[in-house]
Amino acid sequence: MIVLEEFGLGRVLNLRQFNDDKDKAEGTGLQLFHVPFNAAMIKDKYVIESLKVITSSDEPILVYCWHGSD
Repeated sequence: MIVLEEFGLGRVLNLRQFNDDKDKAEGTGLQLFHVPFNAAMIKDKYVIESLKVITSSDEPILVYCWHGSD
């Protein structure tokens, strides 16, 4: 996670359903956001929550999921 800061990222939006990044980001200045998507049953509230995180960011943000499936 420290490498992400070196690239200028300040926020991480994790769309994985069951895993978060708290342990990996410990000791960094990254802001973590977790919106647990289920790729088989995407709900509007998760899309809206994710878009709010993305659009409210004034710095680069990394958005990722599980194998690109979410």
